[in-house]
Amino acid sequence: MLRIQADRQGGVHAPLEVRVQRQADLSQTVTLYGKSNDATDVMLFQRKSLPSDFVRLRLTILPANNVVNIAINDLDEGTYTYPTFAPTNDNRFLTAYADTSTAEFDYVETRVAE
Repeated sequence: MLRIQADRQGGVHAPLEVRVQRQADLSQTVTLYGKSNDATDVMLFQRKSLPSDFVRLRLTILPANNVVNIAINDLDEGTYTYPTFAPTNDNRFLTAYADTSTAEFDYVETRVAE
C-alpha cells in the first residue's frame, strides 16, 4: 500500500492511496483511491489481471487541477480527478507499507517538484 497526503492548499487536502493486491489466481489488482472525507474511500481507478511479478507504479499529481495520473509498468492508465476536503488532522506524509506478511517491495522513490 502507498498513501500520500497530497495537494495541501487552501485549507483542504487530497489523501490518495494505491493498493496492490494478489488475487487467488496469483494475478494482481491495482486500485487507486481518493477520499471524500476522513472515513469514505472513493475508487478512482482499478486494473485487474496484472502478472504476479513486481509492479512498477508512477503517480503524477497536478494540484492546480486536482488530478492524478497513474502509470503501471510504464503504461499510461489515465488521469483522474480526485476529491479534496478539510482535514481533521495535520498529518503530512507519504507512507509505503506491506499490509500482509507476504508483500514485497523492490524500492520506493519519491520526487517533488514545484
